[in-house]
Amino acid sequence: MQRRLLMLLAGLVAALLAGPALALSVGGPGLDAGFGCPSGSGTCAASQTFSLDAIAAATGSIDFDGSTLDISLTVAQSDFSGSGGAVTFTNTTYVATGVTGMVGGNTVTLVPFTGSVDVDGTLDGVGFNDLAPITTGACTLVGGELSTCGITFGQTGFTLTADGAPTDFVHTFNLTLPEPGTAMLMALAVVGLGRRFRR
Repeated sequence: MQRRLLMLLAGLVAALLAGPALALSVGGPGLDAGFGCPSGSGTCAASQTFSLDAIAAATGSIDFDGSTLDISLTVAQSDFSGSGGAVTFTNTTYVATGVTGMVGGNTVTLVPFTGSVDVDGTLDGVGFNDLAPITTGACTLVGGELSTCGITFGQTGFTLTADGAPTDFVHTFNLTLPEPGTAMLMALAVVGLGRRFRR
């Protein structure tokens, strides 16, 4: 039993120290801004017919290797309402891989139209997949590690039928990642527990 527990603890340490991938389920707030507008609108924010009702929690990870970012986010449910009616997104996944991140000082800026983007989910019970919205945003660096990220999917490439009308959507995430060194501290705590169990 002790051996199994030690093996489990060793696995946790390895996972915590594996690299720069950071869990976003801790922190947040998540999907905290969003709107929809008639498809083809010049500036969606100025002609919105839907807006996000409340912050929607996000889980997932961001991996930054110094030049590219891999982003994987999931939102269980997000509700939008406005003059266009009311719509609900469920089980929406946002995946962007190989997105170029330009580093300037303590900021990593996402370069639009780089890498590959895939957004899948359900809108009012109707599934959608393989959407490739433009992805923009920036992350801050603290001690060389990602600290916070603001990432927007849309409006270009994020068109769905909402309440019977073609609608462009914009979903914006603001995310707080674990502070630099947090993973290391957690790993050391796990090692300490392991030593205690061995005694």
